[in-house]
Amino acid sequence: MRNLSAVKYEQPGFAPDTRILGFTVEFHVHSTVLRLHSEFFRTFLKHYDQQHATAGSSSAASSFIYEYALVRDDDGMFGLQPLAKSKPISEDDDRTNQMKRQAQDNIRQLLDAFYIKSCDITYISELEQLVRTADFYGALPITSRFVESNLQNCQLGIYITDDPVLVLCLARKLEAPVLFGEAFTLVVGSAYDTECRKEITGKLRSTDLPYGDNRGNNNADLIPLINNYCTRLYRDVADVNFFLLKASRDHEHVLRSRSASPPEQLEALVLDAIQQELHPENGYGDLDEWDATFYRKLYNAPFTPSTRQALIFGDITQRSGAPVSTLSRLLQAEVAAYVKHKLKHVTKNYLKFTRPLKLAGGESPLKHFLCVRVSYSDLPWIEDSDDDIVE
Repeated sequence: MRNLSAVKYEQPGFAPDTRILGFTVEFHVHSTVLRLHSEFFRTFLKHYDQQHATAGSSSAASSFIYEYALVRDDDGMFGLQPLAKSKPISEDDDRTNQMKRQAQDNIRQLLDAFYIKSCDITYISELEQLVRTADFYGALPITSRFVESNLQNCQLGIYITDDPVLVLCLARKLEAPVLFGEAFTLVVGSAYDTECRKEITGKLRSTDLPYGDNRGNNNADLIPLINNYCTRLYRDVADVNFFLLKASRDHEHVLRSRSASPPEQLEALVLDAIQQELHPENGYGDLDEWDATFYRKLYNAPFTPSTRQALIFGDITQRSGAPVSTLSRLLQAEVAAYVKHKLKHVTKNYLKFTRPLKLAGGESPLKHFLCVRVSYSDLPWIEDSDDDIVE
């Protein structure tokens, strides 16, 4: 047999007693760890023990109690078999060799999960392979904890925006609340756009995506949940739009009215300053009307009151003797605080680890709303829970 380099998984008190042979490396692990985290190993190691109750270890020349080899079956699928029963795979074409490397990497990632190693998942395709492997070996709970504990450190956050719908389905299979919440924020934010929403619902109704509900169906049961949160988002955006329409009115009559109270005049002045900021020459004419980028730009606007507005502010607040620069600065802070309060529900960013690469010029590619956060009780695998939102 060809000599393979060894990858040893060690834990205090659990010296390796099991060897898993890949194609270029062999993995040394402890059977207790395998049994603890995998239904597959609990079943097959028990069967292995029963078959070798009188024979001792699998090989007189081996120091390992259990020995498995990664092999390909007649259907072309890769899996583990007891070493004594396995047949060597001859060298094959490049595609087969690539499949062998992938199968070996899948086992390595699974063992990394068992031993809570650092995660080096970068692409969504790697996450999908890990979920499929964990599902096959009955190791989804530990894999879920493994993925969630590494979200801040691995590179997956760069690429999750490539296909958040697929990530949503994978997170649902893993029952990983943080990953599901991250993908859900992206999906609902995209679904605010009508065309994107049609595309998302089409994907969820398709059988191309993995891991539907427990009845083996597609992921269409997620559509009502997405629609529910989209409706909430529409309501929040409608409230902001009403505020902006109010700001677009002529406020001069309130500012000149002797019957208007100081708070009413101050609000009219603030709205007048907002109306001035929304002038097309400030760049708002280049943005799609009422989209997330529009609200973020307004939320972060500098707001530069005119001299006239500053003087009116001095009269309303009984600071008429203060310098214009001081009055302007105070009014600027008043307007900024007012806008941030009104727009906070549609400009929040609930993404925790998604950090896509910046576009040319440092612009973020995230153009959709990121202000939706799924409640823990709404997670598809949670029943009758009164817990709050996913933290």
